[in-house]
Amino acid sequence: MRSRLGTLRNRVADLLRGVPSDAAARSAERVKAEIGTLDAAREALKLQRREVPTHVRVAELGEDEMLDALPSGERLLLDVIRMIAYRAETRMMPAVAAAQGVRQRPRRPLAELFRSEADIVPEPESGILRVRILGTASNAGDAAIAGLLDELNRTGTVFPGTGLRMVYELSENGAEPGEDAS
Repeated sequence: MRSRLGTLRNRVADLLRGVPSDAAARSAERVKAEIGTLDAAREALKLQRREVPTHVRVAELGEDEMLDALPSGERLLLDVIRMIAYRAETRMMPAVAAAQGVRQRPRRPLAELFRSEADIVPEPESGILRVRILGTASNAGDAAIAGLLDELNRTGTVFPGTGLRMVYELSENGAEPGEDAS
């Protein structure tokens, strides 16, 4: 409503600029009447909004309006998962920071890595589970993440239940996930 009022006020100013013609003056009067109507409606809405309580006690809420709180066991599990994820991210930061330099923020490329798409290609004949990650938006981000991927590859992690060693790599030549990078 506020933007509509601003638009109408600008229109009146445009119509009355200079020496207005009779038609422009009549049109401006109609727009001014519309502005008056909208102003009155706006004031009525303001009064209505002032009557709405800003604080509501839980006891005043109806059964259907009550907030559903997570049971403490589920909340604890979510908190534990968040802590583990934060610690894992913190442990990955030195590998990214070393490639980035001192003045950069290592959490940014990590966040981009966590949101990026990847292909998971099992190669049972060679005992490898290849994780091909679509690169970041910049070459600097790719370079920072490449250091982390090298460190992860040195761990020789075996994917549980498969016996396949995980090998992480950035997809080359901008290949999209699902395409062959070679």
